[in-house]
Amino acid sequence: ALVMAYYGLDIKPTDLQFLNCHPLRLTTYLHEGGTAQENFNSTCGIQFRNYSLTHGISPENCYSGEGGIGEACKTQCVKAEEGDQLVVYGKSLRLAQITDEITESRLKTLMARFGPVLAYVEDKANYQVYFGWEVTKKNETYFKSMTRDGTKKLEFSKEFTTPFNRITE
Repeated sequence: ALVMAYYGLDIKPTDLQFLNCHPLRLTTYLHEGGTAQENFNSTCGIQFRNYSLTHGISPENCYSGEGGIGEACKTQCVKAEEGDQLVVYGKSLRLAQITDEITESRLKTLMARFGPVLAYVEDKANYQVYFGWEVTKKNETYFKSMTRDGTKKLEFSKEFTTPFNRITE
């Protein structure tokens, strides 16, 4: 959904790239001068909220469904000519994480400043990419979002919620 939000392309992302190219260590720099380090699984135990776009997102037809979990992160398309680079999207996107609750006005501010926002919606127990909003004549705010279902189909929605959905990160 992030590739659609930023590039206008509906690609089928590859699971193998997500599993094999995931960072193995997260370092958090604290305000008080110390650091905290957390190691995480590089295969099936990945927590999505800790994933970064360090390696970008590649379409399945380039990265291919061939290969296995735990193999080295690929740097070329499977069907590439000699020297062709892997097609990736989102590698240069700047990311930040907010771990306190996001209100309706804060979500609008984040979208206005930075563009689409990936958010975890607690009421729906899933991640959605918010990319805009509309205000009706009745002064109701409808947020536009997209997500992928279990079959990787991209789904768009426009919803009004009162009270506002609880977004926790």
